[in-house]
Formats: sequence, C-alpha cells, structure tokens
Amino acid sequence: MKTSWNGLLGRLEPWLLQRAGTRGALTAGFDNIKKENYATAAQAFADAERLYKDQDAPANRVAEAIAYRAWCYTKLNRAIEAIPLYEQALDLETQHHAKPGRIAQLREQLDWAKAKCVGAS
Repeated sequence: MKTSWNGLLGRLEPWLLQRAGTRGALTAGFDNIKKENYATAAQAFADAERLYKDQDAPANRVAEAIAYRAWCYTKLNRAIEAIPLYEQALDLETQHHAKPGRIAQLREQLDWAKAKCVGAS
C-alpha cells in the first residue's frame, strides 16, 4: 500500500507540533511575520494558543498568542475576524491585571482593526 506524503505529513503534524511546543509555534509565527507570510503566521499563533490552553498556561501567554493572530488577520485585511480576537485578548489581560501599557497597546490594535473595517465599507 502506497502512502501519500500529504497523508504522512498530516499524521506527523500533531506529533511535531507537540514536540516543538509553544516556543516552536511562536517562533514559527514570528519567522513567518518576518517573511510577510501572515496566513501561515496566524496558523502558528493559533497552534500556540491551543498548546498554551492545553498546558493551562498563564492567561497573558494565551492572550499574547491570540493578539498576534489578530494582528496577522488585520494585516491580511481580515479585520472582521481580528476584532473578536483582540477583544478576547483584552478581556484576558484585563481580568488578569495586565500592565496598563499592555492594555493600551491592545486597545490601539483593536482600534486599528475597527478602522480597517470602516475603511473597507
């Protein structure tokens, strides 16, 4: 029986992701941002978010991954998808007493996404 590469990679991907962990997922996200591969970066940050949640990581780590994914969506002109992610990150950071600078940064990014939605209509 012949196994396709896509099938093999599809089965290996969860294992590789688990081995690389959140650090690997975040690094992949940042590397893809540098290359302006925002869709791939967004997926990496989604993976990091899931891994953080699986590990019961601190809320600020989860919020970080969510906010980076939202930023990628905004860069991809998918601000309508970014807005609820920014709001979720803001809620997490607010509930867990993030520094005021972090809250202000997330609010600015949320405003940026909202402005892109208004500009697109």
